[in-house]
Amino acid sequence: MLKCEITLLASAILVTSLSAAQAQEHLMGFFVTSVGVGDGGNLGGLEGADAHCNTLATAAGSTGREWRA
Repeated sequence: MLKCEITLLASAILVTSLSAAQAQEHLMGFFVTSVGVGDGGNLGGLEGADAHCNTLATAAGSTGREWRA
């Protein structure tokens, strides 16, 4: 009986460690938004559009990346 319990415990530890290894953090690669800037479609050119994207991405928790429209 003890051998069976040890085998089950070892199996549970192995499954847990494999699950943790597969649970890697995936960084955001793109996002879709419908949040405007309050002036219709006038974002101030690409510079303004990039700034708007960076503001929205930062608010969503994205860090360490420069977003472009």
